[in-house]
Amino acid sequence: MAATVGHEIKNPLASLKGFTQLQREKHGEDPIYKQMIFEIENMNNMISELMEVATCKPSIYKKHNIGEIVLQAVAILREKMNECSVQLISNVEESIIEVECDERKMRGVFLYVIKNALEAMEQGGTLELRLENKGQDYVMLSVIDNGYGIKKENLARVTEAFYTTKQDKIGLGLTVANRLVTEQHLGKLHISSERDIGTRIDIILPKQRGNSEIQVGEKLGVTI
Repeated sequence: MAATVGHEIKNPLASLKGFTQLQREKHGEDPIYKQMIFEIENMNNMISELMEVATCKPSIYKKHNIGEIVLQAVAILREKMNECSVQLISNVEESIIEVECDERKMRGVFLYVIKNALEAMEQGGTLELRLENKGQDYVMLSVIDNGYGIKKENLARVTEAFYTTKQDKIGLGLTVANRLVTEQHLGKLHISSERDIGTRIDIILPKQRGNSEIQVGEKLGVTI
């Protein structure tokens, strides 16, 4: 039901965006049309996040090179990185680490987390993606930005549904990411941040689903 309603709303939004883009080309770089496209994209993103929460598609777990999935997310967000003048520092291209996961859902996790970092650096900054083995059984992707950071009193709430400090967002991105990591991939998502310095999100995943969720922090000595 949720998916049907979502598609019914997204289809006319796509048409509206296409029409607006044509008008923008016709009238030059009119800021009004640029703002309209921006708002349409925000509405589309909000609906996508709601659909992700409302629908529960079966997971397909296979071994994947986790670095390739991260790079797929980076490619999707490359244009936004350029728009925000964000410099990317990454060791992901050099890493070949296999993880048993649902490829589509993990790509969604990386999209949500990286997009969240970019939104904190709309005036430019540096995004670091660091992929590394943690012992024999785990892998960790660290997404580090030097954006505006999160206030200490808000840090515990950032994965709560509908919690956001951004007026044009619905506040579900990190909620969905956290749920996919912890509930469906038996991992951990840890967020640390300091106001005006930046934010770091560590995504810790077992390489095989046989490694229990409880063991993640214990084996690595990570306080989550």
